[in-house]
Amino acid sequence: MLEQAVPMGLKYPLRVYLYRPTLLVFMKTSSSLLFLFLTCSVALAADPQATIGEPGCLVINTSPGPDERITWSGGCKDGFASGKGVLQWYAKDVPGTHYEGAMENGQPHGVGIMTRKSGDKVEGEFKNGLIDGQVKIAYSNGVKYEGDAKKGVPDGHGAMVFPNKTRYVGDFKNGRPDGRGVYVVANGTRYEGEVQNGKRNGKGVLRNENGDEYQGEFKDGAIDGIGSMVFMSGGRYEGSWKRNQFDGKGTITYAGSGKTVEGEFKDGLPLGATRTTPSTTKYSMKEDDPALGTNIRRPIVTGGGLPFNKTYAELTPDEKQVLSLQYPALEEGDEPPFPLHGLKTVYRGLSALAGKLRAEGHLVLYVKVDAEGKAKSVSVVASPSTEMTDYAAALVMVEKYKTAVCGGKPCEMPFKFSLNMTLTP
Repeated sequence: MLEQAVPMGLKYPLRVYLYRPTLLVFMKTSSSLLFLFLTCSVALAADPQATIGEPGCLVINTSPGPDERITWSGGCKDGFASGKGVLQWYAKDVPGTHYEGAMENGQPHGVGIMTRKSGDKVEGEFKNGLIDGQVKIAYSNGVKYEGDAKKGVPDGHGAMVFPNKTRYVGDFKNGRPDGRGVYVVANGTRYEGEVQNGKRNGKGVLRNENGDEYQGEFKDGAIDGIGSMVFMSGGRYEGSWKRNQFDGKGTITYAGSGKTVEGEFKDGLPLGATRTTPSTTKYSMKEDDPALGTNIRRPIVTGGGLPFNKTYAELTPDEKQVLSLQYPALEEGDEPPFPLHGLKTVYRGLSALAGKLRAEGHLVLYVKVDAEGKAKSVSVVASPSTEMTDYAAALVMVEKYKTAVCGGKPCEMPFKFSLNMTLTP
């Protein structure tokens, strides 16, 4: 099945506590990137009586619980478990944390492997009971970390990979991404630059899932400050931003016409302009004929923001507003290009290609339409394979288009096709 790509907020784990305490996961939503703050227990054995085990071979117990016991297969020194061995924790005779490696003074110290009952696994260097040095951490929720750690938390340089294939590589401080790094999100969004407390803060370069590229300042994860963005749909903006929108003094170069206007902006629009709330209606397209053994035609494309069977002239004003929102630098009164006979032909062709090639993933491409309604070139932002890229580009190149209109005259402007492709039985 194909699903028309729609930007949306992402939910993700923010803070994970690891070691003997219970694993806690807090959820929060962010605009573009996926962040995970990784923190391990930093509880130290300040009380010399916080121990467990046989007299003469004790183990430090940072968080005593009821009906606990341990087994230790290694040696003992100065009254504490020391050397290499296997340490197994039990709670009411149920196996819990398992550690295999070096111990010193009753604590993991040196190289070892720790596995918790939840499935979380730590492999690497320990110091005084805490991860410290080079480590690998695999969480039961699918998150993985590899890199430096200090006093129980990731600190230094490391890489974190999420179950949805989002990846962060860069600096960590006190368990959080902090310094400089690169975030690559599964939908194609890529950020490289300064990070503070796990969020984009400072200067950086962001390339979003649509292929638009921003260079400039960020604050608390959002585009905020002075910067410039070049839009794949045409045009650019340079100037002041606030919470991901044009806001303050700036210069906009409009798509198609190339006309440049300098002035004041507010909430992403020239000062004084208004924006109507677009429709949130979603459309789908069904297969031509039902599969054998059924009379039901299954949907082959879902989640479209526009009807597939309408030409541009047949679109309602609200539907045209939905289309114009894909063009942040479209001047008021101008029109974008549009497939001459509607979206149906292209999307049906893409659906057939996806099925034939068994393609799965994101496809985002822009076809540049000239002032005569002919496809001039294709720019591919994302594709599941080179084969899908070649076939899809050929398909949109032979399509005919309604021309864009700039200042009442035909002009050249890109048109975007965006899909999420998934395989169905």
